[in-house]
Amino acid sequence: MNRPAPARASRTRARADAVTEAIPIDEDALFRVRPNTSIVRRHNAGLAYTPTKVKEETQSGTRIASFGFVMTVIGLMLMSLFFAIVIVGYIIPAFQKWHDNQTYGFPRTTHARKDVGHGGISDFTGLNLNGYLYVVEIEEGDPTNLNPHIYFLVHDSSDQTAIVSITFVDENNDGKLDMVVTTENGNIFTFYNDGTQIKKQ
Repeated sequence: MNRPAPARASRTRARADAVTEAIPIDEDALFRVRPNTSIVRRHNAGLAYTPTKVKEETQSGTRIASFGFVMTVIGLMLMSLFFAIVIVGYIIPAFQKWHDNQTYGFPRTTHARKDVGHGGISDFTGLNLNGYLYVVEIEEGDPTNLNPHIYFLVHDSSDQTAIVSITFVDENNDGKLDMVVTTENGNIFTFYNDGTQIKKQ
């Protein structure tokens, strides 16, 4: 059973229907798809556009550094070799010579031992005394019966000239050993044996 609407409700509904009729609604416009536009948006339109350039780094710097390192290593090796040659070839021999001079004196004496027919084996010593070169012969045996012989070679201008060798050979084919003395500067002195002593001819 339908009840009649109140009078106030009827008046409110009537007003709403009147407003709806007063404002027309276009349903097609509500569901219309927005058309494509030809407007292009540009950002920073007032600034000049500068393209970004990417520069590829070359290997030249690395190659130069590697070449410099190799040259440094080679230079150090050559320097080490040079110092090694100087030390071995010059410094060590000079030090050895200085040490020997301090220990044994200079010039050094030269010794030989031979039986030349003077009563047994004789010891021969060559030496430089302030530029005077001598060979001293001392026969082995009883010291009380020693009869040393001193043979003078030459007076040299240098007290550093050493006698480098004393050898014995029969120079005149008389069956006796003669003495041949060689000095550092290349001079050769021959002493002939007469059976009791050696004489310079």
